Amino acid sequence: MNIFIVVPAYNEGQRIKKVVELLLTKFSNVIVVNDGSKDNTGEEIKSLPIYYCEHAVNLGQGAGLKTGTELAIGLGAEVIVHADADGQHRLEDIEKLVIELEKGNADIVIGSRFLGVKSNMPKRKKIILFLAKLFVRLFFRIKITDPQSGLRAFRASPVGASAWPKIKFTYDDFRHCTEILFLIKKNRLKFVEVPIKVNYDEHSCNKKLRPKIKMAAELLLDKLIK
Repeated sequence: MNIFIVVPAYNEGQRIKKVVELLLTKFSNVIVVNDGSKDNTGEEIKSLPIYYCEHAVNLGQGAGLKTGTELAIGLGAEVIVHADADGQHRLEDIEKLVIELEKGNADIVIGSRFLGVKSNMPKRKKIILFLAKLFVRLFFRIKITDPQSGLRAFRASPVGASAWPKIKFTYDDFRHCTEILFLIKKNRLKFVEVPIKVNYDEHSCNKKLRPKIKMAAELLLDKLIK
């Protein structure tokens, strides 16, 4: 099966090379989209055997994922996995998502940090994600344990079985996570969550989550108005 890992990266020069090298130990097709980084992200990985592209300016994580996904489809991907560039996602969990997708019981498989595998997640982050879960259940009627998960896998071919046309989000920023759930519900796609363990460190914990929740609320208002 032709599997592509799509990794959007913004100012991840300190860790992107290690992340990509680890992915290459199991997956031969890795796409990194350098989303207008101002540091040495590009220089760190250009010599690696990957597909590399970059945005001239920072457009947002969603934009990076769209660019990488379209490139993967153009290169003949059968399965596409979205993963983060900061080293939070474990290789064994990515493999777990692919195995689950291969069973054929779901159009999209999403990694969940809340299905029995304990992560060293900061308490504040747990509270905010819990509120996000209630938000999605209340307004979108989707029962999901981890609505802000950045680790997902879906089939990209054959054309009739590809989930991408139905989950192709429009938002370039962090709202894409919530929009994907909205599109799953709208298009009646089947999704499965699998337990994952996320590696948290000082770098990943310093990333602000509050703007993501605010963006999700703005997306909801946008969809309700329409």
